[in-house]
Amino acid sequence: MDRERPAVFCAFAWFFCVLGSYSMVRPVRETMGTLVGREELKWLFLAGFLAVCALVPLYALVVRLVSRRSIARVVFHGFACSAIVFFLTLRTFSASEHLWIARVLFVWISVFGIFSTSVFWSVLADLFNSEQGKRLFGVVASGGTVGAIVGALVTSQLADRFDASWIMLVPAILLECGLVFARRLEIHARCWRSNKGIGENEKEIDHSHSKDGAFFSGVVHVLRSSYLLRLSAFLMLVQAFGTLLYTEQASIVKGGISEEEARIQFFAYVDLGSQSLTLLLQLAVSGWLMKRLGIASALLVLPLIYFSSLLCLSVSPQLMVLAVVMVATRSFAYGVTVPAREVLFTVVSPEDKYKAKSFIDTVVVRGGDTISMQFIGLLQGAGMSLVAMKIAALPIALAWGGLAWNLGRKQAVLASIPPDLNTEQYSGDAEVNG
Repeated sequence: MDRERPAVFCAFAWFFCVLGSYSMVRPVRETMGTLVGREELKWLFLAGFLAVCALVPLYALVVRLVSRRSIARVVFHGFACSAIVFFLTLRTFSASEHLWIARVLFVWISVFGIFSTSVFWSVLADLFNSEQGKRLFGVVASGGTVGAIVGALVTSQLADRFDASWIMLVPAILLECGLVFARRLEIHARCWRSNKGIGENEKEIDHSHSKDGAFFSGVVHVLRSSYLLRLSAFLMLVQAFGTLLYTEQASIVKGGISEEEARIQFFAYVDLGSQSLTLLLQLAVSGWLMKRLGIASALLVLPLIYFSSLLCLSVSPQLMVLAVVMVATRSFAYGVTVPAREVLFTVVSPEDKYKAKSFIDTVVVRGGDTISMQFIGLLQGAGMSLVAMKIAALPIALAWGGLAWNLGRKQAVLASIPPDLNTEQYSGDAEVNG
């Protein structure tokens, strides 16, 4: 509708800046991972999880102390400042000579990617309802995809002309530009919400029932809600299968490409290809799929893609096959699964859109990475090959698909219930049959 267009444009532009920033530094993270070696990756994933666990209570404090409209500004100002610190550090030291820099940078980029997108979508889930999400989240997500394409393209061209320090500087600028659009988004959204008779106070976070603050309240709500528990299990499986593929990726790329600059370019070109396909899916497929076939069908896509990808890599673990698999899994994850996943949060309470969602998007998601990496390390230590692991993961992928279908059907039931009768929206602790 016409009144939604300014808000959608601002959300599009803000997400362009967020994912553009992350896409520029992501190839740097992948390269840092190859510097430390495959065996150390599981410890870096553990370090990333511990970093998230340390930051989530700090984020919870921010949620508790500042207004809803200030949460994003505090978070993104912090990331911009830390990117500048890394710029100065890399100008002074070499990551290849000082591996502690590679380790810290790897962890920081992982945390940045997960926190920045979580905060962005928390704001979007707060401002838009389920019906709007199905129509508009694909378009909004395409803004991030365009930003990711631009970021990957810029990094691929800068990699052989400048060192990694300069790549870290540009995201800091982009994040600050994104906050300008974030402010305009809230102004426009408040206007059309007012026109629909929705009061601003109705959307504020209520801390009155949570003496322990946002973090512990979010944990309790997740544990009491079968819907949020299923959502958490779905996301943990997303991370588990992604981690298995990441382990394979590190091994194949290290064996197939010897030079650091060439690896950065390879990862940047893979990002460019995946983001191009993601954009097509977001603009032409995602919205149609969610509106016509439902959220359940959209969520089912990624498990089927991973099933096919692991089967192909089991037969032919080659660099070109890996590139195709990386493009396919990433593009469908961001092009279809992410918009559908964020619609899942539109049927929970405004409180849980920040509290429970922040816990799920950070601790649960990063915990999925960490547990999976540690488990893969244990299996490798017991003598199990990656080929055997990929074959063993195939039936799990099918079970994941069943969970995705069930979760999507549950969301449809909750979305059809009037808000005043939707116990998931207001208590987070009651089961709605269906």
